[in-house]
Amino acid sequence: QNSALVGGYAQTNPADTGVLIGGTTGASFYYVQQSATFAADLNAANFPVIAITTNGDWTLSRTASTGFVAYNNGASQGTFTSTSVGLGNQPFYIAAQNNAGTAINFCNARISATWIGGGMDATQAGNLSSRINTYMTAWGINTF
Repeated sequence: QNSALVGGYAQTNPADTGVLIGGTTGASFYYVQQSATFAADLNAANFPVIAITTNGDWTLSRTASTGFVAYNNGASQGTFTSTSVGLGNQPFYIAAQNNAGTAINFCNARISATWIGGGMDATQAGNLSSRINTYMTAWGINTF
């Protein structure tokens, strides 16, 4: 509940209003949504809003019960207050939100990768971003 990570690599359309990866169970949400702003939460439902102006990777990392850090292309976009309320029990959907078993908020962006895991510190999140971008560069499809 208090050590979690979710993220995705969007190659196109930072103004898309869909969910890159996520699910919903009651009061517990875990998703990354674009919509010219970046609305997201992880094991909570407070949805602090972060300005989004670029493609590339977006990662949420929770390492404490009181909040999470959002990273874009390896750079911290800030620490956001959002007290965790529990674990979700719905599978993650990619390019949509799993709303208690129903797919909603479909994403039209091209999504090249997604990830789920335990919480990371800034160095680990930066390393993840660097490795993802190296992989995308090798294919000639990196966006940053």
